[in-house]
Amino acid sequence: MSDRESRAGQEELPAAEKSPPDNANNRKFWPPDGTEETFIDHDCIVDSRGYPLYPNNETMFVKPHDKVTTNFGDVGFPKTTGVEYCAKRTWKITRIYCLGALICHNRGCQWVGSPPTARNAIEEYLAKKPKCPGAAGKCLGEVYHQPCDTTTIRVDENLKTKWGILRHDGLHEHPWPKAKKPDKLSKMKLKEEIAKNPTAGVFKLKLGKPTAPQNAFESVTTIHELFANSYHLRYHPRLILTELGINPDKAGGGVGDKFVHVIMRIFTCSGLE
Repeated sequence: MSDRESRAGQEELPAAEKSPPDNANNRKFWPPDGTEETFIDHDCIVDSRGYPLYPNNETMFVKPHDKVTTNFGDVGFPKTTGVEYCAKRTWKITRIYCLGALICHNRGCQWVGSPPTARNAIEEYLAKKPKCPGAAGKCLGEVYHQPCDTTTIRVDENLKTKWGILRHDGLHEHPWPKAKKPDKLSKMKLKEEIAKNPTAGVFKLKLGKPTAPQNAFESVTTIHELFANSYHLRYHPRLILTELGINPDKAGGGVGDKFVHVIMRIFTCSGLE
């Protein structure tokens, strides 16, 4: 069922601060005037905070200037993007182009893959006549590409006020491919869970300790499906530590306290709870 949320308290944008329309050949979206409302249409997948990570149909998401929306401006499906700046770099406009999905010719096979995103990479991949990796590699079907030519996505963000809007038009007539990497919000949640038990290994992160009297934490497999994969559970925690300037191989016994301190500082500054 469709869900509307009123964006109360937003003033109408002055004409000088409005983003430009699309060009004459692609006038799907006109400049936002600040009176738009969030509308989550059918067949969307939203994240845990209501943002349409997989937008569909006539979906619109409005980000108020005073709200932190971690995934805003991003989508979960494979895509290419184009970015431009307008009105003396007041507005950032991002156009997102869905790349569709890789599908097996065998109708009985449920495998769906993510198309490569580099220029001409899809054509080069298909030229190799790849076999379907479905059914644990036992499927004999060939892979083909189902493009997505019926959708348009535009994200407008005012860099001065931090107000933004994502608008989607059209229907994705293909199944959603499995994500190759977790979204930003999922990675932030992973950081939070690791902060509760920074010395936990892959097995403990998967199992969790939801009822422990001290340092309880949930299984990270509930955050994102990729975290059920042992490779990702080894890779992302190490990446998190490295990004924060902590060498997981040389940090020694103090890595836990240092990691928790840095993570709590990030949450405080970003307004995340």
